[in-house]
Amino acid sequence: MVYAICALIISVFTVLFLLFKPKIREEYCVRITDNAVFKDYAQSMLKAFPTPKQGGAKLYENNFVSAIKSSLRTIKRRKNKPYFKDISNYEPHIKSFIKTKYDELYELPVIEGIPRIVKIAEFCLKTGGYSFDGDRVATALNLQNDIKTLCFDEILALKKAFEYVLLKKLAFLTGDLKTLCKMKRIADKNRKYLSNLKDKKTYQTLKNSKLFLSFCADDAKFDSEVCIEARDRFLKNAENMLGTIFVSQSRIENADFSGFYSPLQIFGKYETFVCATEVEKYGFLKLVEKLSDKENIDEFLFSIRVDNYMKTANSGHIRVVRSNLFNRHISVIYGKKDVSMLALAFSSPAMMTLIFGGGKQQKSQNTITQNFEFENTFEKISKFQNVNLGISTRDGKLKINPNLPLCVVSADVCFEYRGTKNRLTVLRGEEKALYLGGTRLTGTSAIKLGDKPIDITVVLPKNK
Repeated sequence: MVYAICALIISVFTVLFLLFKPKIREEYCVRITDNAVFKDYAQSMLKAFPTPKQGGAKLYENNFVSAIKSSLRTIKRRKNKPYFKDISNYEPHIKSFIKTKYDELYELPVIEGIPRIVKIAEFCLKTGGYSFDGDRVATALNLQNDIKTLCFDEILALKKAFEYVLLKKLAFLTGDLKTLCKMKRIADKNRKYLSNLKDKKTYQTLKNSKLFLSFCADDAKFDSEVCIEARDRFLKNAENMLGTIFVSQSRIENADFSGFYSPLQIFGKYETFVCATEVEKYGFLKLVEKLSDKENIDEFLFSIRVDNYMKTANSGHIRVVRSNLFNRHISVIYGKKDVSMLALAFSSPAMMTLIFGGGKQQKSQNTITQNFEFENTFEKISKFQNVNLGISTRDGKLKINPNLPLCVVSADVCFEYRGTKNRLTVLRGEEKALYLGGTRLTGTSAIKLGDKPIDITVVLPKNK
């Protein structure tokens, strides 16, 4: 009796779930081929965004994954499989792709229940036929940062936002293929039981569909060239879209969105931050995000405040408690998590390590917090068109990571290390290169400094 009641309750809730399960339909979007028109549309959309709320996102990745699995099962049935030979080649890619988790998207700033960066990602992909275009993405993200800076967590989650949009499209695409299989099943019944089906609503709806009639032609063993061509064209388009989706996924995986976090334009001029470990940078930037949220201020503007505060920062902002324990000297530091702590961390590498060092590396910090020696896929944001030569002479080794606005053609500077004056020239060229005197260096990113003056030339690509 108990088992019967449990089974009844489960059945009732299952029926209710199926009845009230949200039905998400694909929305039509005009494809934009002109980049100037894309920019105008993007700017209008971003300006119309209301102030986002924190968290509470409504995403349906589980529904999409379930729908994709169901469609795959239908496509793989013996009667349907011959029609999807080419599409079946993508099955391993699909199965791997649907394993992706999107937990970090749920706590981001949302607009109408959708994370802001998901809306931006969807606009970029849908208007480009789901082909990932780095230039268009850069345009949209730069425009958003001009209006309001994307927060640290949004930058970390940008890849997942684009992949979520691809997952959604994949669910709709495989759903269309499943619908094609349903047409095949109805066509089978039509051939056997035409008298019973000809008055039914489903048959009346489909009787003029070329895709449906193509299966009728197959079953009835007669030629219908126009209908069969329509089906072949439909399947070819579906195959091409699958290819586009997975090419875009590969481009997203290789993209580096770190340059779109505006505060890096301020913090990147401090050698202490540039040379900090990944864990230290992550802890530092998370505190920046937390403090800016607390004060309800744009993170870029907050980074300027930290920069200005550096003029007054000193070690008096933390306290140290010392004690002896078992022949060991123990020191404990503590201080308030505020702008003074951030400025103090900039004062020296030791302070940066002391405050933000230690702990395990976060999984989500695989792009933005690397040791600032990354190859950025896009043009970096610089609201004030900063010229940053990125010179580091730590441990007697010269490392150069210049960041010049596109309007700067060249820069010439003389820097001193232990009394020796050295010359550095940064200019534009066809490809990235590093020269010592007249000799091009390859396979190294550091040059040893000594008593003899050296002449270094760094060539940056014209479009970066």
